[in-house]
Order: sequence, then C-alpha cells, then structure tokens
Amino acid sequence: MKPQIDRTNLKQTIVKAGKVVKFDVNIKGEPAPTVTWFLGETEVVSENNVEIVNVEYNTKLTVVDASRKNTGV
Repeated sequence: MKPQIDRTNLKQTIVKAGKVVKFDVNIKGEPAPTVTWFLGETEVVSENNVEIVNVEYNTKLTVVDASRKNTGV
C-alpha cells in the first residue's frame, strides 16, 4: 500500500514567539513509511528547540520556544 498522510492535524497554525507548536500526524502504508520533515527545501532535524519523534505509523514534530526562523510551510 502506498504511503498516505492523515492531514487532519496539519492545519495552518499561527503561534506567538516563545510558544510551543506541536504536530501529531498518523501515516499509513506498507511497509511502514519512513518520515522526513522539511521546512521549505531544508530537512528539519531534532536539535536546539525542535524535536522529531518517528514511530511506525506516526510522527510528531514539536517546536519549543518558537521563533521567526521556525516560520514556514
């Protein structure tokens, strides 16, 4: 089965600087898809104020203390 992203929790989100942003996304597919987050064309990795947790069929992206550099689609 080809990968499918449950976009229910992927809505436009506006957050004030210094606040927390969380995305919790379910994914379908066989075998379990590999997940990579991007900000524009740059891969997002867990570091500084960004945490990414990938488990089978789910991914979570959390930005603590959000700033303008975290802005994007």
